[in-house]
Amino acid sequence: MREAQLDDARQKLRRFIQEHPDHRLVPAAYRQLAQILLERGQMKVELAGAPGKTAAQKKSLMAQARAHFEEAYKALEVAEKHYYDRAKRFEEMTDTSQVPNFEEVREEARRDLVFARLRLIETTRKIGKTYDPKEKAYREKLTEAAKRFREFYDKYHQRIVSLYARIGEGLAYRDLGEVKKALNVFKEIVALGGQGQHQAFRSAVNEALARALETCLMPEVKDYAEAVRLIGQWEKEARPEEMAAREGLEVLYYGGLASLEMARTLDDGKQKRQQLGLARKRLEQVARSTSRRRQEAIAALQDPLFGSPRAETADALDYVEAKDKGDFAWGGFVVAYGRLQAARTDQEKEEANSQLAQSRDEAMRYYRIALAQAQGGDVPEEDLNEIRFRLAYLYFLAGDYYRSAVLGEFLARRKPGSVRARTGAEIAVKAYRMLFTLAGPDGDRSFEKRHMEQMARYVTARWEGQPEADEAWLMLADTAIEQRQLDEAIEYLERISEKSPRRGEAELRLGQALWVDYVRQSTRPEQSRPPQAELDELLARAESLLKQGIQRVRQA
Repeated sequence: MREAQLDDARQKLRRFIQEHPDHRLVPAAYRQLAQILLERGQMKVELAGAPGKTAAQKKSLMAQARAHFEEAYKALEVAEKHYYDRAKRFEEMTDTSQVPNFEEVREEARRDLVFARLRLIETTRKIGKTYDPKEKAYREKLTEAAKRFREFYDKYHQRIVSLYARIGEGLAYRDLGEVKKALNVFKEIVALGGQGQHQAFRSAVNEALARALETCLMPEVKDYAEAVRLIGQWEKEARPEEMAAREGLEVLYYGGLASLEMARTLDDGKQKRQQLGLARKRLEQVARSTSRRRQEAIAALQDPLFGSPRAETADALDYVEAKDKGDFAWGGFVVAYGRLQAARTDQEKEEANSQLAQSRDEAMRYYRIALAQAQGGDVPEEDLNEIRFRLAYLYFLAGDYYRSAVLGEFLARRKPGSVRARTGAEIAVKAYRMLFTLAGPDGDRSFEKRHMEQMARYVTARWEGQPEADEAWLMLADTAIEQRQLDEAIEYLERISEKSPRRGEAELRLGQALWVDYVRQSTRPEQSRPPQAELDELLARAESLLKQGIQRVRQA
């Protein structure tokens, strides 16, 4: 399905380039074409790494991946040539009065060129990794990539993007087996970090830290003490929004594994319990997220070193007993989910599903009892809010979206000072959206949509600029895009703060939707094609949003 969609998009882009070779969007079309080819190649790489593949099958799939990567490289070369010529024209221009906002336009041309050049080097590394490590071409391509990454960094070291080139250099060294050199590169970038730095700078530093932790955990390194030191220092300085970002979740995942492996080397005692506690805390945070490491974190929580849930037998429980049993059931639920993801046979899936449902239902039952038994104000309010959050989450997974929405909204509106308030708001918005979807296009969905909008407005007013506020409007915009209500999506987009780091992402999503709509309509038969003025307006809106989105993302 995904391959068919990518092939269709590739054909449309090639047709656009062929039919409009002088169009100002041709460089962007080549760049998007390269992105599609890179994704196709990556799919082949992942398929080659799947269990059960023979050596011959793996070699064939990697050769197919290499063909896609090499084709992407050629498309990027064309795009880079266009960007170079454009940037050169601006550099050589003597009369700049005819170009509105000349400095801004020239800087945009420079950024396009710089990013195209970095993608070329990244693609060189991808090509190299498709060869067998024993082949000469493997070492040649990766050595070339490492050298070019360093040259890029030296040339553009005043730009934040140069840090990603240094990360690429470290990854290339690691691919070549030079793990100590790679680790030193990553740690040099981490040493540049600081709490007061720009967000984009911090994101790059956190990416380097994740790669450093990952390297420390490699079998040929196993420097768990250094990994524990690095993650511990980071947690003292990192902001909450950093921990929730993609790079932060990567850091937490590898930091959790580092503490787990450190605990494995220790004798029973306080230090071992402390490391296990840190490991569980970090891995559970990743397991509750949408991170690409989510399933791996869930699997790691199955490690026997964490122990197993105790049996629940009593019915007459006080708050402490009910919460304790709810906590054990919650842990069992997380473990069961990991087993389900790792299941291969029908029997394994059936057993995991059974345990998952049992643990989920038991956690909900005991947490409900705990809330009912919490009386007299002796229980810390934040402990109750944690239970409410877990119930809202479990209700959502159980398909009880109404209860999930109500409890999440309760946390957001009635307990706004809680650390779980923003997460509760996010769950509420997602639950209302599920209710909206389940109502179907023919049903009355005004209640669900109204509550989605109300929660989005509330979250924006209460936590403006925070990820949950931006996510609420993004979700509404995505809903409108799916329904092809693009004007409505634009209205939702405008509700995202101009200063929000998610604004650029939203503009890119909507701009791409308008771009696809433009390509679709402009290639329709002439008799059913919209008037040219309408197409020009659609294209102008798409270009404007894409330009703004790219500029925001790069300046973030």
